[in-house]
Amino acid sequence: MQDKNVHIEVLEQLAAGVDPATGEVFPIDSPYGQAQVIRALRFALSELKALAQKGNQGQPWTTEEDKVLLKQFNQGTKIIELATLHNRSYNAIKARLIKLGELQQK
Repeated sequence: MQDKNVHIEVLEQLAAGVDPATGEVFPIDSPYGQAQVIRALRFALSELKALAQKGNQGQPWTTEEDKVLLKQFNQGTKIIELATLHNRSYNAIKARLIKLGELQQK
């Protein structure tokens, strides 16, 4: 997530006409002053922010994430807390715990 935040900051600066490396304002005739470029940067920002908010939804589970999930669950962490910790929905955590044999499907 940190990388996404850095990318968002860079795109915001470019869309504002500011050089992210130096903080200097680009000259008037810079491509970053063109409406088409600014619109494209704003679109990219919007998409990147949407991805950042989505979290892990729809992403495959890794072996490492499964290990952490099981450890936390077996230590008594509630499903709602696990959802926050793993940036996934309550139902996704519950379904994964069922698949991993930790919960019974009703």
